[in-house]
Amino acid sequence: MKRTTAMLSLMAGAAFALMVGMTSCSNNGATAPVATDEVQALYMTTIPNPDMEEMPISDASLDMQMMPMPPQGDNRRLPFGDLLRALKLDSAQIAAVRALLADHEACMKAAMEALRASEKAIIERARAARQEIVDQVKAGTLDRKTAGEQLRALNQATRDALKNNPLRADAITARKACDDAFFSALRGILTENQAAILADWLTKRAAGNPNGGGPGRGNPGGGDTTRGGGNRGGGDTARGGGNPGGGDTTRGGGPGPRRP
Repeated sequence: MKRTTAMLSLMAGAAFALMVGMTSCSNNGATAPVATDEVQALYMTTIPNPDMEEMPISDASLDMQMMPMPPQGDNRRLPFGDLLRALKLDSAQIAAVRALLADHEACMKAAMEALRASEKAIIERARAARQEIVDQVKAGTLDRKTAGEQLRALNQATRDALKNNPLRADAITARKACDDAFFSALRGILTENQAAILADWLTKRAAGNPNGGGPGRGNPGGGDTTRGGGNRGGGDTARGGGNPGGGDTTRGGGPGPRRP
């Protein structure tokens, strides 16, 4: 329901933006003055990364409960301000773009939240299974060695369930639909020359290199570099290949999960 509402909002925004675009194009090319602070704020714009990663977990042990960890990709954003700068939008177009950006953000968030809710349910089931193993050890009906083996199997089974979660494919499809609707609406408010600039940007984005950045370059850590953000989500994958063991090396954690 939330995702449907977000998509309807985006479609309504697209219709409004198209009306604005027709008005803008009919003004004989005249461009309304735009306040400097408004322009500068627009040039700092970023948009959500459409990719979706499964939720990482810390390993469960006899002493430690399994814990979900924030996926780095959830906070990863793509630079968008350089495109808006190149488009040289007038005041009417800027107002329309702001509305489209807000609808796009809500649409992408709704798709992500549906997936994360299903992942948390998977993890909660695993946490309950871990507690049953711990209770058996405390009751003396299960030895620690066997319990350790069962917990390692539980950790792997949970990771497999998160990776193969069918709702992940649904979320990816939904976020792509949000993206497609956003760029279609954006194209509708642009002049012919501006639309050509957008088409070139989208071609580079498909190759993983919009404005020299994007998923392949520019900000691999996921921080919002256009607003001074760094890579606060996890290991610095841009400087040494991340943290394959699962420990939080950015906060003094060890190189890998604790074993039972």
